[in-house]
Amino acid sequence: MKPAAWAVVALAAMTAAVAWRFARRSKLALAIALVGTTLAGCGLAFAAGGWGGCSQRGDCGAVGGTLRTILVIETLLLPVLILLAGARALWRRVMPERKPRDERPRARGDGARMRLRDVALGLGGIVFALFALTILITGRGQDRIAGLAVLLFSIAVLLVPLSGRLAARAAAGPGLGRVEHDGALEPALVIPGSRTKLHVMRLACLCFAAAGVLMAIWPEALTSGTRSPGTIRAGGIVCALLFGAVAVPSMLLARGPVRIELLPGGLRWQVAAPPSFAEWDAITAVCPFEINNTWFLGVDARPEGLHIPPRQRWLARANRSIAGADASISLEAFPVEPERLAGAVAACVLDAERRREIGTDASLAWLEDGVPPTESATLSRSRAMADTGYEPPGSRLTGRR
Repeated sequence: MKPAAWAVVALAAMTAAVAWRFARRSKLALAIALVGTTLAGCGLAFAAGGWGGCSQRGDCGAVGGTLRTILVIETLLLPVLILLAGARALWRRVMPERKPRDERPRARGDGARMRLRDVALGLGGIVFALFALTILITGRGQDRIAGLAVLLFSIAVLLVPLSGRLAARAAAGPGLGRVEHDGALEPALVIPGSRTKLHVMRLACLCFAAAGVLMAIWPEALTSGTRSPGTIRAGGIVCALLFGAVAVPSMLLARGPVRIELLPGGLRWQVAAPPSFAEWDAITAVCPFEINNTWFLGVDARPEGLHIPPRQRWLARANRSIAGADASISLEAFPVEPERLAGAVAACVLDAERRREIGTDASLAWLEDGVPPTESATLSRSRAMADTGYEPPGSRLTGRR
């Protein structure tokens, strides 16, 4: 490449390095960081592939032409974003700053700061989307089918971090209410979850399945020197069946609210399925734990006090083998801190007086105040065995995995 092109790549890399420092506080800075990083990466790939000056020689090919188009678009886009960031900074200096409004609680997994996993998925999704759009615009015949498959894949990848952003915006805070349990209305501390994340993740699964269908029907469009049409068709069939089996049944059968409820008699949770219930006196251990940046609440209980619908009992067996708990509740879509929720549940298990406060303003303060409701944030297995003499099955439940 020419020295001017190398200067653009170096400038994009330096701009991205600076923008990443402010990406957690500004969406515009995050956009600059993503564009600068992809511009620098695609520029290095363009140079390493020997496509420098290919437009004059006429030997760019599909890959070189796609990279060149991406570089041109991002080279024009990056200065515009930088000018917008400068204008925004100048505006904030001139205009008085508004008082920050009270922020509602956010889901732990989808908080104000994006996780590195979501940032990586967003970055990869943008690169694949630009690549796919270029092929769809400039390609012909089967090249467009390949571009469509890549576009569906990029949309599915982008929907994963997008689901977290939408869930964080749509989630409502904990509240008080009266719910029906065993045919009677009972006071409850209700923690509603966001159905938006479930819907968006189902759409992502459908996009993966549609990409697999294209791979199975037109494998010749995605063949290469190392992959035969048979291999691509087999991979497409597996992808379509796997993600289709997750998306379609969940859209047709998974209905109902997404909520966690603390009742006077026990803990009840429902995630677009029939509710599960654990009696307070039967719970022997409760602890939040993390698997690949995804938070869960693990609950151990005696079999006679743990009521799980028949269709979900296979999931309980999986919980014992994977998480070491009799039941686990995914907290991704719930606007509550895992440790604070575990502390509230542990307080109700250990103290019968606490259960009488459920459904009152005092119980709502358990999740809103900064002071935990009990000295111990969790009811550990060692304490449970000492207090009850009951040892739950499975391996030891820890706070992080």
